[in-house]
Amino acid sequence: MKKKVLFEVYRQGSKDACGYFKEYLLAIDDRISVYDALWTIRNELDTSLALPYFRCRKGVCTSCLMRINGVQRLACRIPVHTTLSEDGIIRVEPPKGRPILKDLVAGWGDHDEV
Repeated sequence: MKKKVLFEVYRQGSKDACGYFKEYLLAIDDRISVYDALWTIRNELDTSLALPYFRCRKGVCTSCLMRINGVQRLACRIPVHTTLSEDGIIRVEPPKGRPILKDLVAGWGDHDEV
């Protein structure tokens, strides 16, 4: 069943730029993962959104680690319906403790490049 979900997604153009949140309203099946929902946003609403891309999708590689509504989680393993706040919003940010390369893409150390 499709449901309208508001995503507040962290955006940052480069390592030195100031970050901000951009809102995206998406009508989706709320049983899909947050990671798949973010790819729907990227493919259908905003092709400039930078996301980590790996084929694992099983929670093994940890490349999709993000803060989802303030909690660090693997976006590929978390269904949208389990993370919705009471007001129907999902806020997605890069993980804490890693340098932000662009938007939701985080590096592993100080020498990472975009």
